[in-house]
Amino acid sequence: MAQAVKRFDIPPRNSMPAGIAGGKQELWFTDFYNSRIGRISPTGAVKTFKLPARERAPLQIVIGPDKALWFTLGGNAIGRMTASGQTKLYYPRKSTKPMGIAVGHDGAIWFTEFGSASNTTSIGRITLKGEITEFRVPWLSGAPYGITAGPDGAIWFTDNSANLVARIDGKGRFKTFPLPDGRLPAGIVTGPDKALWFTEEAGGIGRLTVDGRLTEYRAGGVPDRITVGPDSALWFTQWGDGKVGRIATNGKVSEILLPRSNGAPLFTPYDITTGPDGSLWVTTDESTIFRVTPHKSP
Repeated sequence: MAQAVKRFDIPPRNSMPAGIAGGKQELWFTDFYNSRIGRISPTGAVKTFKLPARERAPLQIVIGPDKALWFTLGGNAIGRMTASGQTKLYYPRKSTKPMGIAVGHDGAIWFTEFGSASNTTSIGRITLKGEITEFRVPWLSGAPYGITAGPDGAIWFTDNSANLVARIDGKGRFKTFPLPDGRLPAGIVTGPDKALWFTEEAGGIGRLTVDGRLTEYRAGGVPDRITVGPDSALWFTQWGDGKVGRIATNGKVSEILLPRSNGAPLFTPYDITTGPDGSLWVTTDESTIFRVTPHKSP
């Protein structure tokens, strides 16, 4: 499939755009290295807001029902920032390492806790007023990673180390869907076909219906984050080979290389989302965000 790819450099040179979320007029991203939240327009104009010094490593980001930016911080916090840069931080239990984040059907913000000092992990829920509830996962050695609002009114998430996809309802009840050995599930999203689509770091894309029917497809590199594109296909980032992948709901996979010049090492794409301009926007490891505009297939 043909496409147009444009590169936007994000100053300074040591920035690392990580998570990204598309709004109605612009996109918002986290800068992991410089502890900032950034705003980028569809034409590439950038403005950044510094976070309080006591918290670092912003990761994933969403736009909440209150039109504020909600994001996870790898230390141990959930952040909320207004469009003008006013920030407030909220704290779960100690050393929980918040990771993925999503808006729930209930209007609250849900997040995964990737790990803690006590080797217990949870799924967190924070209201727009900042009230936090944590639901401890009922299995050991978990590493909840990606999270999404499911098509059935529940929250669905991946557990990277327990090798499963799980569902949690509003009362904190869990249901698990174990995967074949070694899949390492990561990002997850509800697809246009009302199934759960998720990446497998072992090199695949999974499709899971709410009643547990699993289909898997091969993909290149190390698939990580995944989103629904403007063309009703699923788009995902691939670590290790500098590409963005696309999978149609019929399972057909194609890839796009993020261009480098002069034989430089490949980019590592992190997150991906659809922007207000109908393009895919991709964060990478080297002070760069890409815009990928799909062309309609003949």
